[in-house]
Amino acid sequence: MNRKILFLTSARYPTEKAYGVTTGNTVRALREMGEEIEIWNPGNSGNDEYGNKLVLIGKNNRIDRKKLYELTILGIDRWTYYLDQLKFSLDSLKGIMKENENLCIWSRFPLVCLFPAISRNVKLVVIELHHQPNFIARQILRIIKRIKPLKVALISRKAEDQFNLFDFGIETFTLEMSVPESFIHQNVVPLESPPVISFLGKSQSSGHSNNLELMFEAFSKMKISHQVAIEIVGLEKTESERFNRFARQLSIPSTQLKFIDHLPHTNVSEYLNRISIGLVPYELNKYNSGRFPIKIIEYASKGIWILAPEKFANNLQIPTDIIQTYKDGDPLDLSEKLDVLIEEIRSTGRRNLAAIEFAQLHTYKNRAAKLVLQLGL
Repeated sequence: MNRKILFLTSARYPTEKAYGVTTGNTVRALREMGEEIEIWNPGNSGNDEYGNKLVLIGKNNRIDRKKLYELTILGIDRWTYYLDQLKFSLDSLKGIMKENENLCIWSRFPLVCLFPAISRNVKLVVIELHHQPNFIARQILRIIKRIKPLKVALISRKAEDQFNLFDFGIETFTLEMSVPESFIHQNVVPLESPPVISFLGKSQSSGHSNNLELMFEAFSKMKISHQVAIEIVGLEKTESERFNRFARQLSIPSTQLKFIDHLPHTNVSEYLNRISIGLVPYELNKYNSGRFPIKIIEYASKGIWILAPEKFANNLQIPTDIIQTYKDGDPLDLSEKLDVLIEEIRSTGRRNLAAIEFAQLHTYKNRAAKLVLQLGL
């Protein structure tokens, strides 16, 4: 009997957030390889923008905002995250009991896989982790391992090494972040002049600061700032207004600074074609230690010069010819590195060809092939 893959997510899907982009593209690549696969989710049926089949699981599965507010008042809102997943897990089991007997379930959430793993129809569980598991997730992983063959995918070799320190005895493999082949710059035309510095993302990720204040301080210290354009893409309106005020306090000319509140992911590739320098200002902390921002691969695919703090970049274990670094917490060092890059770009227009070659190794086609190799049903 042919196998079938079910991607289980209790989170909102489709979404333009990084996990939605990664999921949609990976599932499409798997379909193009001939795999039968569906995305089981709590909100939608039909097809997503990638042509992937969506299956609606449960009715009104997610706890609504009013109830969430009430739980917040009671101080137990953090448990709604687990309640959502438990309910979705149970509803998924009901659906799985009606499926064939050669299923692989794949998810980013260990708790979501708990009840489906009980079913005899499920032959393998694959859990893709983008952060090191907390105490509850670790216990769920141990339970699943006892009842079903389990593999855990980590998004970098460093994250895989950190996970294995828990000594679960679980088979692991790396499943790196990727980029659509269509993103990769085929005609290596010179970078535009004046150079454009860009940051794509939010000011916070899951409540953790993305360190944008330091980035703006560096802009104010640049010696050749009049020869560059600065674009901040993706902030919420209130955050754009806050950083606009902060920029004025730092005397950053408004003529050089542009805020773009929202950029549909379908337009990201075209937008990046005219960018010269991409910033990834994240400091290394517990939250970021297992993270691999998708924007790094997207920047690299265009031959954009990438700058990140030393500790965060070193944790990613990416060669320095792909990501250049500056001293952590030092806006002056970042400004000096920007000045050097800008001067080189203005004089040569050269793209980072090593970054393009790196991106070519990290396409969704390659990601899907690696996942299929690990399924081994």
